[in-house]
Order: sequence, then structure tokens, then C-alpha cells
Amino acid sequence: MDMLNGRDTPSFQDLSQQQIEIYALELYKHFREERRLRGDLENLNRQLEQRVGELASLNKLFQEFLEEYIGFQGEYISFLDSYQRIVGDTQSAARDMTQLADKIGPELLKQVRSAAMPHQHGKNESL
Repeated sequence: MDMLNGRDTPSFQDLSQQQIEIYALELYKHFREERRLRGDLENLNRQLEQRVGELASLNKLFQEFLEEYIGFQGEYISFLDSYQRIVGDTQSAARDMTQLADKIGPELLKQVRSAAMPHQHGKNESL
């Protein structure tokens, strides 16, 4: 150390050595921090890849469900069409039967009554 104005001051070589040590220490800290951050980044990337895989699986399941739902919806619409046709056919048949019964009912009733009651003028001749 040199004496300047009565005080001890570090020499140029001493300053350079101290700066190199400080710089080396700082560099080492930055290197460790970078390594830690890279590790964190790798962990986050693995987690992200896992989540992307999970989302892809969920998306696939949803697409399959959606396809099934659309298929069932088509089948349901077809079923409803068939059901409505059957109901319409049944209602039409019921109307036709009612009209037919109204037309032939009185005549049929007359025939049934006359067949059920033997002719009254000859009392039971078989006795």
C-alpha cells in the first residue's frame, strides 16, 4: 500500500485483485441463479407439457362425447318423427273407426237385435 497524504491507500494491484474477486463472486452468484432459473424453467416446461397432454386428452373425450351426442340427437329426431307419424296414423284410424261405427252402428245394432230375438210369431216350435 502506498502512502498518499498520510493515509493508507490500496495500490493498483490490490484494487485489481479485489475487483477480480468481487467480479468472480458476482459471476458465481449469477451463474448459480441462472442454473436455478433454468431448473425452474425445465420444471415449468414439464408441467406445461403435462397440462397440454391433459388438455389434448380432455379435448379428445369432449369431441367423442360431442359426436355421440350429435348422433343421439339425430336418432332422437328420427324417433320423434316416427312417434308423431304413429300417433297421427292412430288418430286417423280412430277417426275412421268412429265414422264407420257412426255409419254402420245403427244398422249393425238392428241386425244384432233381430238375430238375438227369434221371430215372435212362432213361439218356440222345437219344444
